Amino acid sequence: MSVRSKTARAAAVAAGGVLLTATAIGSAAATPAEENSTFQAMREACGDGYLCVFEGPAGTGAMHKYYQCTAGPVNTPWKVGSWINNQYDGTVAEFWGTDPANPEGPWIRQYTSTAPEFDDDTRGFDTYGVDPC
Repeated sequence: MSVRSKTARAAAVAAGGVLLTATAIGSAAATPAEENSTFQAMREACGDGYLCVFEGPAGTGAMHKYYQCTAGPVNTPWKVGSWINNQYDGTVAEFWGTDPANPEGPWIRQYTSTAPEFDDDTRGFDTYGVDPC
């Protein structure tokens, strides 16, 4: 083998190693929610087709399931601590509660969730109502 082909081969091997390393780093940074252990536990507890709210953070405490669409928000049994929208892909749930700027005023829509999605806390809101779809 010539010096030239040895150099080209060494460069190709080094480039392949850099590519593998970059791919491994990129894969670790792009971990989908489905690989999150909290998401998995909340999804298994909730079941397919439901919006579930939990009393505590990270799917802890009591759980309440919602399935039917409503004509507006319905009260949750307690302040929402965490939730999973395990409804069918694309179903949008709404979360309602007090306006931080006007806690004594009417409820506002605080945020929405498009299935599948979860949040292991309340995003800093006092959420007391949901509209599953």
